Amino acid sequence: AGTGGGADPMAFPSEWHREIISDFASAVRTAGRPAVSGREALDVRMLIDALTASARAGRRVDINANLESTK
Repeated sequence: AGTGGGADPMAFPSEWHREIISDFASAVRTAGRPAVSGREALDVRMLIDALTASARAGRRVDINANLESTK
């Protein structure tokens, strides 16, 4: 879709984060459930960190150990 990847994989639109934050705020206001839980968001963040570490190190990074240690 013309975002991310290539020379700058972190070049994605900020609207993606704004929509998640707006959804979370709405869930807080209405005592509802957000579309993305904190657990899911943390798992994605850890995946991104592992991908970045792997790219920098030029080797595989075991993310399973990191994911299991936070549950």
